Formats: sequence, C-alpha cells, structure tokens
Amino acid sequence: MKHRISVVTAAVLATSAARAEGPLPFPDGRYVTDPSICAMDESTMVDRLTDKLGRYVRILRGSNIEDGYELYCGVSNVRRSGSDVFFDASCEAEGETRHIDGHYVAVGAEAFALGGSVFRRCGSTPSSEDDIARTSADRDFDGEETSAGDYPLASCKSWNGKVTSLTGIDSRSAVMKGVVTRADLREYCERDPGGETTQYGGRLTIEQCVDQYAEEYDGTALLSEADCSAGTVAFRYGSDDIRRATFPMSPDADTSCASGMPPLIYQFQMMCPRTARGVGIE
Repeated sequence: MKHRISVVTAAVLATSAARAEGPLPFPDGRYVTDPSICAMDESTMVDRLTDKLGRYVRILRGSNIEDGYELYCGVSNVRRSGSDVFFDASCEAEGETRHIDGHYVAVGAEAFALGGSVFRRCGSTPSSEDDIARTSADRDFDGEETSAGDYPLASCKSWNGKVTSLTGIDSRSAVMKGVVTRADLREYCERDPGGETTQYGGRLTIEQCVDQYAEEYDGTALLSEADCSAGTVAFRYGSDDIRRATFPMSPDADTSCASGMPPLIYQFQMMCPRTARGVGIE
C-alpha cells in the first residue's frame, strides 16, 4: 500500500555552501524544528523525546532518511521540477515496511517544511525563505504527516486530536483544523486517568471504554484560529462555545490544568511559533 507525504511551502530552493551528499538536494545532517535539539547527542535525544522524535527530527544520511528512533527510509528515484522534489521511499517503522511517494518543497537549501513545522539543518543559518514558508504555506496533511495526538486538546488528562490542515503560520490569519479519532480515544483509555478500565480497578475493557467515548466524540471537528500579530487565539471543540486567549499572558494568569489553558498555549505555539518564542512561550 502506498501513502503520500506532502510537504508544502511557498519557498524556492536557494544555493548554499553546503553540498548534498545523497540523491535529495539537501546536505546530510540532523534537521530539527527546535535548535536546542542540536546540542543533544543521539542517546540524550532518544531519552528525552522517545517516540515523539519524528515530530521534531529528520536525519539525512546519503540515500537514507531517519528520525533517530524507529523510522528508517531508503530514498530512490528522486525527480526535480523547479522547487518540487519528488522521490520514492521504502520505510521501516515498528517492524513494518511501507512504500511512500515523497514530495518535498525546499525552504532554502538547508531546510524544508513538514507537518506544519520548518526542519532546519543543525549548524545552518535561517534565511528569508523561512518567512515565506511560515506566512504563506497551506498544508493539507495526508496520513504520514500527522498522527493521533498531534492536535493539542488535553488539559493534562484528556485526549488530543489529529491535525488535518494548518495554514497561514505566523500570519494574522493562521488556521488549524483537526478531528478526534478512535486512535486518540484509545490512547486515553489505555492511559485511563479516571480509573474506568479493569486494568486500573474499573469495570470496562479498553475496547468498551473506546466504544463508550467514540459514540459521542469520534469524528468531532476541531478548529483553531490565531492572529499572530495580535497574539490572540480562538478555539472551538465541536459545537462547544469558543474559547479564547491572548499572549503574552499576565504574570499571575492561571495556566493550571483546571484552567483549560495548556491546549490553547500549545495551539498558539503551533500556529504562531515565531511569535510564541518572542513572548517567552517555549
């Protein structure tokens, strides 16, 4: 079965002193969404990020793409069309091999966008193309780019959702859409913070727990909108009332789990990463 990775930006490929070692037009190295990861050795990186590594790290080594944890892809049949880079990949992850149709659009010569974030090679210097990529990219995610749990909903105990699109990053009209899936509900039931399942003294099996919540929440639409310049975010969960927040927050603002603020903070980080860093949200 073939899947598709779409990595969409509005930037063009620039020249650079660094030279691509493999078939992809990017130099070998560790590409990260957070520069602080560059200072970690591989064992520290795995210890701290574990199975979330794929969200933050891509490692290019010759004809291979890795995430430093479980993902390992062999790249072949690379085709160029302007700034578009198409390739075939055979990927091993969690004991399975999948064939993937890959499509990257470069953000400069040492960076690319994936899943709503810019991955930049450690040691490289950000370029003006980053601004283009963050403000004008429209990303519709298909399968491989996002997974259950990527859309921040949980205020410490509940479930998250799955991102389906993210547009206008770091602009005055950033929009993120998503949906609650059975996989999100399963993660919640397996973690079982409320002690509802038999493994934690409750009466439900995990499947019964998933079915119970799926009846009401599976497929619930998620929508977040942000004006990054104004530092505002608005979020609607299904048909619930809109929840809003403005950044920077006052020093005495309640950001506890009970306040419901943690998911709004994380959503703002995803839609407005540059602004978030500017107001001290890391």
